[in-house]
Amino acid sequence: MRNELNTDEVINNMVDAVCGQGATARERHMYRETLRNLVRLAKAEQMAEMRVNVEKLTAFTETRTNKVSQQERQSSPASSCQPEAKSGTA
Repeated sequence: MRNELNTDEVINNMVDAVCGQGATARERHMYRETLRNLVRLAKAEQMAEMRVNVEKLTAFTETRTNKVSQQERQSSPASSCQPEAKSGTA
């Protein structure tokens, strides 16, 4: 994915900028992995927030649908569900 490549490029640029040339391979690796973990955490938080928003939207939609259905039932005449009585000229 191109997005991951961009993230890796930015992380590598940050490692270069912060650590400089004097850092050991271990220091560079630790800083790089710390940044990758921060990105993972941000993605996980974003997904959790999206799930909460979807649940809220779903609950709102279900509540709204139930209210509309109840209003429709209340506004329709009760006799519409029963057969009409025939008036008596046979």
